[in-house]
Amino acid sequence: MDSPQSLPPPPPSSVPDAPFWVDYSTNSITVGWPQGKKSDLYHVQMGSIPSLDESAEGKEEKEAEEKDEDGLVWTTLAQKFGSCRVKKKNLAQNTTYHFRYRVRDSIDYVSNWSLASSGFHVLGEDALVSPTPRAKESKATGLAGSIFLEWDGVAWDGVEGYEIYMRPEDGPFELIGTIKSTEVRKKNLTQDSRFYFQIRVKLADGDDRTVAKSPSSEPISPCKPVSNYVASNFPSSLLCKVPRSVKANSIPLASALPADKIILLYFSAHWCGPCRQFTPRLVQFYNQYAAKYNFEVCFVSADHDEKSFLSYYEEEMPWKAVPYDDDKREMLQAMYKVSGIPSLRVLKSDGTVIDNNATSSPLNEAAAQGWVNGGASCKKGCCH
Repeated sequence: MDSPQSLPPPPPSSVPDAPFWVDYSTNSITVGWPQGKKSDLYHVQMGSIPSLDESAEGKEEKEAEEKDEDGLVWTTLAQKFGSCRVKKKNLAQNTTYHFRYRVRDSIDYVSNWSLASSGFHVLGEDALVSPTPRAKESKATGLAGSIFLEWDGVAWDGVEGYEIYMRPEDGPFELIGTIKSTEVRKKNLTQDSRFYFQIRVKLADGDDRTVAKSPSSEPISPCKPVSNYVASNFPSSLLCKVPRSVKANSIPLASALPADKIILLYFSAHWCGPCRQFTPRLVQFYNQYAAKYNFEVCFVSADHDEKSFLSYYEEEMPWKAVPYDDDKREMLQAMYKVSGIPSLRVLKSDGTVIDNNATSSPLNEAAAQGWVNGGASCKKGCCH
């Protein structure tokens, strides 16, 4: 049997697709390619046509690299790279860069060189830079499979609209439309996927100013469906905690309470002594089991003023909350006839009650498992 080192080279037809553009700055370019097997490694090269000065100064070094028939000098960036994204820094303005890769395992190559990418440039220092798009967080409950985008308008002369580009996690950017407003909804996207967006300001014909595409947006996932119960009885957005910060932020209802979540309505207040004793127990339980058993706590405040509400929420709670000044806060209290606090009502996403008040039940894994099973482990009489 042939040793791994003596295996024949891959067939000529085994040519991966070209790398695609991911992002840039004034001195860097990030490219990517489709993810293969988790064990795949990549030999990555960058090609450019050196200037006369570079050719003279680096002749000996360049001779050690590969030069193709188009005059591109290919230099190796990494020989056993474990990611399908690479960022090359310290690049020059006014130079065109190409990228290619080939797949290997820990022993040998398993593909030929990919097709070379088209020519990429760093962000021009003198270019007009288009605004970066972002997720629009205040858009009602959203619709399943939709992403709402917004970006800052520009005060440049001659603006005719905005070109919108989108790419999936594993693919290149493509133009999906041109509009005149600074917000848009993209529909019919695959759930549990992530997408990236760019904007390019479109100027009037004949305007010779250079307009660069925006840097890439952060990854954005489509809205998830919400139940009729959630859509009817909760505000269009809830408060949430920003990672690495105690400050509250707003999140669309569809992202906060999607249709597959078990909901724990926590009626509590800063002034309530028993609440202040119960909250740390609930925090510990939430941090340990919420992700595993797919439940979310939603704080419904009974505080006397917004300052007390925010102090209590931001300092002690990691979950979601109904905004203090929203009418749905008092509506939820009336709907469930809350006469004493703390009260922790456990619901299915369609509003079916699993436990009328879980503050009197042990907060442990068995309880969370019971909720997932529709209340099978709730004590007799608590489920309706």
